[in-house]
Amino acid sequence: MQYCPPNVTLSDVWINHGISQCFMETLAVSITAGLLLLFGSAQLWMYKKYGTQLIQSSLPHSKLYYAQIFITLLLPVLAVVRFILQATLLNGGLVCGYMVSMVNGLC
Repeated sequence: MQYCPPNVTLSDVWINHGISQCFMETLAVSITAGLLLLFGSAQLWMYKKYGTQLIQSSLPHSKLYYAQIFITLLLPVLAVVRFILQATLLNGGLVCGYMVSMVNGLC
């Protein structure tokens, strides 16, 4: 399996008067993963330093809480469905490495 489609490399940024999909998705996953790691680590550090333990039964759950959980679970499902569609119906069933990294980055 190649990382980029045929006749395209990761170093080819500008293709056919636009940015290549291979480069853009690789860059997007890298930036997103870096930001999640940075801000997630800062958030965990703040919770550890300033957090207070509470009894879980004392906190009521609102409808927005359930909406947030639903959306959090929906995003990886959408990424996997997009990957399956690209692997079967779109692009002639061509699966490249950047598509796999995009799915792994979102799940």
